[in-house]
Amino acid sequence: MFFKLKSKNKAFTLIEILLMTSLLILIVLQIWNMQSKFLRIQDYDSKLIGLQNGVRNVVENMVQDINASIAFLNVSNDKMILARFKSAVNDDFIAVNGADVVFPYYMDQQPTSIFTPCLFVEYKLEGGGQIGLISQNGSNKNATIVRKVKEGQLKSEDTGGEDYILDTFSIHAGASDVGVPKVMAKKVSVFQLDYYGYDDQTGQLVTIGAFGDDKMAAAKAAMVAVHIAAEDPYADANLNKTPKMEIYTKIWSQKMVSENQYPQYFGHFDRDLKF
Repeated sequence: MFFKLKSKNKAFTLIEILLMTSLLILIVLQIWNMQSKFLRIQDYDSKLIGLQNGVRNVVENMVQDINASIAFLNVSNDKMILARFKSAVNDDFIAVNGADVVFPYYMDQQPTSIFTPCLFVEYKLEGGGQIGLISQNGSNKNATIVRKVKEGQLKSEDTGGEDYILDTFSIHAGASDVGVPKVMAKKVSVFQLDYYGYDDQTGQLVTIGAFGDDKMAAAKAAMVAVHIAAEDPYADANLNKTPKMEIYTKIWSQKMVSENQYPQYFGHFDRDLKF
């Protein structure tokens, strides 16, 4: 009798069991939802950091290469090719200035050729089709920016322009690859390059198209405007925003800026060899 009374006082009814079970299920579901949301946010942050690292990596490497550049070899909007010194700029300037050269550059209607040991660096968008389509079509977000390096000699010539200034640059035969191409950034949706140079008459910065053909435009390039955007192509539908990193910046060629600011002084690559 005592046992039955005790059981009656301590036992749960079926309704109580159902209510407690429902409450427990709700608590478990809430914890699960909170954990899932936390994991999605963590995944978003991780992808965003990865995109940021890729875009910044491209820009930082471009700054180093352009600052050490001798000349641009093209003025394409979706690809950059430049010739740069191998080591510290000052050391290479000394080596180049001490080299034997024939001057004046252009004599008897024959261009003088000067060969400079250097690295040829290329930044190119790959795996995304045409740049115009990528810029307009947001669904194409799987392109990569690749950096390739060759080692060889830069062939510089004066083709007969005024003041005996080197105005044509090209890769001399025999350049060889240095290492393997390196992927600098992934999931790129926009890669746009715009070049600018100084007008000799006004000293104003103008678009590179004002200088005529591609070779002359590359020889005059002093600044590159870089626009890069990277976006995760597999965005989580449960989040309100997509991991995306976009940067627009200007990078100056220190050599070209110096030559345009102080043309009357010696000490610059092409005018240093002027007779």
